[in-house]
Amino acid sequence: MFRTFTERTFEPDSQIEQNRNAVLEAETLVFLGFAFHMLNLGLLFGSPQECAVSYSKQAFGTALGLSESVKDSIALKLSSLGLFHSNRIILRRDLSAAQLLPEKSRTLRVPGAA
Repeated sequence: MFRTFTERTFEPDSQIEQNRNAVLEAETLVFLGFAFHMLNLGLLFGSPQECAVSYSKQAFGTALGLSESVKDSIALKLSSLGLFHSNRIILRRDLSAAQLLPEKSRTLRVPGAA
């Protein structure tokens, strides 16, 4: 769980760099109820030039209630950050977080976990 801009991230004890490193090291990112605000994306990813392209990363997320064009613009923004190839981003407008997780449960299993 990451703190966002509304949760006092600019205090001296902020974990912004630790969060960014965790994002960069992750193979899969899951966005649940995130809303994809630009300030939050900036906190997680930094500027695009700070990110190394990794086409093996994948992203899943909920975009419940958003229009198709807004969903597409979010996917484009995620792709432009440099971490994901556009075909590795799946945002679902028709599923809540509670519905997305069971659907992707096999994909999201930790390797070696029971």
